[in-house]
Amino acid sequence: MSEKKEKIRTLFISDVHMGLFFSKVDKLYRVLKYYDVENIYFIGDTLNSTKFKKQKQNLLNSLIQEIDSQTKLYFLQGNHDKEMHYNDAFLDKKLYTTLQNKKYLLIHGDIFDDVEEEKSLFLHILGESVYFVALHLNDIGSFFFKLLGVSKPFLITKLIKNHNSMIKSHIKKYKSFLSHYVKERDLDGVICGHIHYPEDETIEGIHYLNCGDWIENYSFVVETLQGELKLLTYYDVAYAR
Repeated sequence: MSEKKEKIRTLFISDVHMGLFFSKVDKLYRVLKYYDVENIYFIGDTLNSTKFKKQKQNLLNSLIQEIDSQTKLYFLQGNHDKEMHYNDAFLDKKLYTTLQNKKYLLIHGDIFDDVEEEKSLFLHILGESVYFVALHLNDIGSFFFKLLGVSKPFLITKLIKNHNSMIKSHIKKYKSFLSHYVKERDLDGVICGHIHYPEDETIEGIHYLNCGDWIENYSFVVETLQGELKLLTYYDVAYAR
């Protein structure tokens, strides 16, 4: 994959969780090198909460060094990277207007936790330990699939999310909550993260875009120079010609 193949207006990234063992930051760096981008929005959980503040700052600095100095950077706060600020650009939420004059709310999505008893998709439904075991199984499965010539990852976590009724209900409630949240504010859509479940759909006239994550899905959203919003993954650009 050569550097700066495609020029876009904006790149939206969520849930990198830098500092966590399972974070595929190397794949993110390749995506950052692929695009010539005017703006990048990191929509929460860029850093992982288990690191000390100084370690977090060093990780954040290493990320910024990978980005063109002409690119404008914006950081939104997630539940895992609170108390981190960089150049006073750390935001709770932001209104974004596309080139097609559509208005989107950029928000991590953890405000949903305040109104939902099952506060986190895996940490409180299946338990943190189960989730980390599933992440290890992701890596093991992907390793063997790679030996068989399969490039995309094998995701135990995705199978669990797609077949567990409690998790499916949680995701549905999350999407419904955020869609109603932006509809009440007379906006066109929302770009969020938090639940590690990338999705692009219309819910009651609201365009719902979840950027996904860099733990399981390696996904992100772009706005093209024509003002079109697209949900993509690392694999869409890794083998681009």
